[in-house]
Amino acid sequence: MVESKLKYSLLYIISVVVFFIFMMLISLAVYVLYKKENEKVNEAYDKLKKHGFLPNDFFSLQENIGFLGFGSRVFILSKILDGKNFPLNKNIVFDSRSAREFLNQSNFKWIGYYKILVFLLISGFFVLIVAALAT
Repeated sequence: MVESKLKYSLLYIISVVVFFIFMMLISLAVYVLYKKENEKVNEAYDKLKKHGFLPNDFFSLQENIGFLGFGSRVFILSKILDGKNFPLNKNIVFDSRSAREFLNQSNFKWIGYYKILVFLLISGFFVLIVAALAT
């Protein structure tokens, strides 16, 4: 009986450590993508602003908060590349069709990989919360 509890505890500890390492690797991959692709995202938004697709002050907050704002800008860029419209403010809806054609010249294939990593990261945090509440 004591031996089975010990095996369960050891298995639990090993699972938590492996899960933690997995989460750290995903976090590192997200950060590496940020460092590698941030300049491309900034250039894309600068082009959109320069050609009148976006107001000049639209992403000033996201640009100034660095890594956290990068995720927001990437997901909005993903909407533009997918051709989905979204509200710029209460009165203006961004029509992404013309901007999409304008941006298709750039290479943004990494966005799909980024979205998967963020999904895994968020899912992992939910698993941690559920595991913490279950114990």
